Amino acid sequence: MKKYIIGAVVVVCLVVAAVIATHHGKTQTTVTATHGNYVALGDSVAAGVGLKTDSDSSACDRTNQAYSNLVASGLNYKLTNLACSGATLTAGILGQQNVNQLMATPQLDQLFVQAKPDLVTMTIGANDAGWTSFIAKCYTGQCGTAADTAALNASLATVTTNLQKTLTQIQDHYKTAVPHVVVTGYHQVFPTDTTTCSDLTGIDANELAWGRQQQASINDTIRKAVSGFSFAAFAPIDFSGHELCTSDSWVQGLSDKDPYHPTEDGQAAFAKQVIAVTKQLK
Repeated sequence: MKKYIIGAVVVVCLVVAAVIATHHGKTQTTVTATHGNYVALGDSVAAGVGLKTDSDSSACDRTNQAYSNLVASGLNYKLTNLACSGATLTAGILGQQNVNQLMATPQLDQLFVQAKPDLVTMTIGANDAGWTSFIAKCYTGQCGTAADTAALNASLATVTTNLQKTLTQIQDHYKTAVPHVVVTGYHQVFPTDTTTCSDLTGIDANELAWGRQQQASINDTIRKAVSGFSFAAFAPIDFSGHELCTSDSWVQGLSDKDPYHPTEDGQAAFAKQVIAVTKQLK
């Protein structure tokens, strides 16, 4: 019975995270600096959902604690953050996204109408893979079956196709002067073993191991898709020792505003890796 109670809480939290309750119309966040232009694309992780300070009044739920703000500060770039909670490659990056009954212009279209940036970052793919649905299943029932793995693998094949399509469109738009593009992986949510932490109640050791393995598969898919483009680089994200239920977790728990998303410290870890990879591209 406890598994179903905890699961219900998780499902509600995930739905709230996916459908942002706001009603204003701005579509981007801009931070001014001097050494270059930087545009951030992506989903709720790139938007910085669940953190303390809203950065604008858009339906996308961006906050000033999103990693792009730290990247912009660290590189002294002017930032335009177009990331939007709930975005996928097809509905958000390449196509329109319905956000709280408002239609957001595709992020690529928003990117292309601006002056050519020096840097573009992107965190995308987990929503395409239906990752939150698999997490919810781990709490409410049993996850990790052969059918679950097959379903995720099929979704990841589509992620590969659409991420390559996205990078090709960027390449075609800018032609010979393509900006640097850094595509991040995702943070590992689950710790290496079960604990007494209530945020893992309902998930057994096998489900935990399966969840970690599938998150690694999502990241590996993104890395391989990016590898064929000379102007793009993959930024791996390491939360080792800081996963959910660890003593110094960088992952929002079930009682936080947006469970499983990075905390402020987690966003700082994203920024550190993005900055390191960006400097290697110069």
